[in-house]
Amino acid sequence: MRIRALIRVWLVDDWMENAVLLLPIINAFATILTTYFIGSSINPGILRGVFILGFSFFFLSKNFVSLGWMSFWVYANLLYFFIICFFSSDWSVSFNSYLKYYVSVVHLLFGLYYSRREGFIKRLSISILLMLAIYMLDFLLANLFGYGGVSYSGVENSLNFGGLGVNLAKSVSMILMLFPFLFLLFHQSKKKWILYLLIFVSVLFILFAFKRSAMLGTVIGFLIIAFTYPSRGKIIKFSIGLGVFSILTAPVYIDQVIDNFKAREEAIDLRSEENREKQARYLEYFRVTDAWIDGSWKHRLIGSEMFNDRHYYRVKRMLHTDYMTILSGGGAIGLFIFIGLYISIIIFFSKAYLSGSGRLTKVYSGIVIAMTVAMLVFGVAGIIHGVEPRGTYFLLVGGFVAYHERRRLRDRIKYLRNV
Repeated sequence: MRIRALIRVWLVDDWMENAVLLLPIINAFATILTTYFIGSSINPGILRGVFILGFSFFFLSKNFVSLGWMSFWVYANLLYFFIICFFSSDWSVSFNSYLKYYVSVVHLLFGLYYSRREGFIKRLSISILLMLAIYMLDFLLANLFGYGGVSYSGVENSLNFGGLGVNLAKSVSMILMLFPFLFLLFHQSKKKWILYLLIFVSVLFILFAFKRSAMLGTVIGFLIIAFTYPSRGKIIKFSIGLGVFSILTAPVYIDQVIDNFKAREEAIDLRSEENREKQARYLEYFRVTDAWIDGSWKHRLIGSEMFNDRHYYRVKRMLHTDYMTILSGGGAIGLFIFIGLYISIIIFFSKAYLSGSGRLTKVYSGIVIAMTVAMLVFGVAGIIHGVEPRGTYFLLVGGFVAYHERRRLRDRIKYLRNV
């Protein structure tokens, strides 16, 4: 009965809206399971891509989503990089990565359209919670049955991290930033203990994984949330509670964290030539920027070999930094369009936050700004070649944009009625 009640609250009669609400669940399973099908012509990642690609074409044929400058940046990203891929010497490589890029960005249009409907943001929040629960269940089962990737070589008694391994930490980190909004959304629920349980397991996952970009993005994101949260007293109480909880539970994770730190410290020792090749992503900046400065005007403006940088630089290792991938393959125009989308999101929600239109507005505006800054941090380590966490991030951004516009319109109507 409880499952049926959840489904009634979560899903609706519109099959297309239900498909969008199921995307976080589909993405979670595809993210976890694809690793086990590497080398296969058919895998969950490909099936996910085909489904979202087909759904997006059908969706856009019926609904051309437009909402000012932000939708302009979305369409500019999708169209520009699609055209640039035709200049690649290997279409199979370039368009394979472009499809992942397309699938993640198009989530924003889904959110923009369906969040105009009453109750969609709450239903989407349930989907995100189910997504996180799937990730954490996979983490727990991986350690119970001993499957999946481990953290880093050289770590004693390393934990298992399931299908995607430690790279999943970025997705978990991004979802964690949504929790201040979730506590407000479900403030009357008797099931708040589920939120606290998910927070606990998720924080442990991030600490155990010890992904530097995920941890840095999480810290910066929550600092932004703390700074923008309208009730400073609650933030202080939560911080104190989290600190006490961290101290009490330290025996659970401290040894693993120390081992991970030592392993990563050895790995990034740049006095070793092997480590310079494996870990020093900053060397990519020199390689790409030197090629950009010394290249032709065509290369500077529109780049060369989009998503096919291994061929361009004659190396086996692809570029691991999003900004260098875009600059090398899409040129200055591509980098401008790529970052422009993120900047437009920050500007939109900064204006929403400063509008002073209520506590809830300030909470979700601060959260989206924090998520966006965290995504920019994650981009240094590289997330552009995967659907997650970008897909869920863009779905939430689109959802909150339309949610904000609907709330603003409702407040405007109330104001006019009272004039």
